[in-house]
Amino acid sequence: MKIKSFNHDTDFIGVYVHIPFCIRKCSYCDFISFPTSQELISSYLDSLEIEISLYKKKIENYTIKTIFIGGGTPTSLDNNSFDRLLKIIDSGLSLSQNKAFIEYTVEANPKTITKEIAESMVYYGVNRVSLGLQSSNEKELQLLGRVHTFDDLFDSINILRANSIDNINVDLIYGLPNQSIETFQKSLEDLMTLSVDHISCYSLILEEGTRLYDMEKSGAVSMPSEEDDLLMYETAISFLEKNDYKQYEISNFAKDNKKCLHNIIYWKNKNYVGLGVSAHGFLDKVRYENANNMEDYISLINYNKYPIVKTEKINSKMLFEEWIFLRLRMNEGISFDEINSEFDIDFKDKYSNILDKLKKDSLVEFNEERFFLTTKGFELSNYVFLEILSLD
Repeated sequence: MKIKSFNHDTDFIGVYVHIPFCIRKCSYCDFISFPTSQELISSYLDSLEIEISLYKKKIENYTIKTIFIGGGTPTSLDNNSFDRLLKIIDSGLSLSQNKAFIEYTVEANPKTITKEIAESMVYYGVNRVSLGLQSSNEKELQLLGRVHTFDDLFDSINILRANSIDNINVDLIYGLPNQSIETFQKSLEDLMTLSVDHISCYSLILEEGTRLYDMEKSGAVSMPSEEDDLLMYETAISFLEKNDYKQYEISNFAKDNKKCLHNIIYWKNKNYVGLGVSAHGFLDKVRYENANNMEDYISLINYNKYPIVKTEKINSKMLFEEWIFLRLRMNEGISFDEINSEFDIDFKDKYSNILDKLKKDSLVEFNEERFFLTTKGFELSNYVFLEILSLD
């Protein structure tokens, strides 16, 4: 397996591993997840080990740049199962000699970080942890169905830092039912006391089939107005920038040199492997989707087959659309030289009228090198994307 430092970007790849187990399903979550069951976890890890081995030859000429273990809640596994998971990844991807060159992230619920879990992370080279706080307000956490408190976040961060893991992200959600601008501001202020390196700040989307969606439809909770939702977003941008977090993507803010390299792979349409039930991947201009049914996933693996149930070859037109949708999510925007080279066009010339119109509406800015969204453009990003793509 070819694994090099971050400087070798020509053929690099990200690896995503999905762990679909949770202590309890949150009221807003529509992801594929299951309650923790020792028998099912053991069977799942067996299958994951085989799946990784199936990909070993396929990706041996790529440089592994990032690994991201998401879920679910990977740290809801017991200590032995979590240690086995990291061992499977380490062995299957031949990481032992090259851990220092990889951004290696694990998602976690603040309730689930223990000394033993942190020690396993360090042993296998995990150097970044993403903690799902969502809110510091107890009532909001209960409404979301979270199993932790703000104090749990404080304890988790202390455990991680005591084990030399100090690259820490915290997730926040705004636009919650019954949430006020004041309670959201208080969550931001509480988070500042912990001096984490990266903050992801998302607007809640109510997904059909979730408990929170049903509660809103029945009138049990009320959602903030669209105006308040936008004000919370603007509050986050202003507050975090004043506290030395630079916005580098619509929903992500980082201190210097702490951007999430794994997510940047997604936003820049780079190759990544998705492993595990319901995982998605993108390899050599082909997007694929794994089985989202646990029985189907394990069954396909047992026949020594890739557990892929859907593939889509991304043609030039589709890739162009994805460049617009994904790369414009980032503050750096799109380089004219890069998009011209990739698609053999003169973007600035072809889209000059649209760029001028969007700039006049304060939605984009551009210079000789690139074009990018303004804060107002981020708020109306779907409109901007559709305006640009309407020319084709």
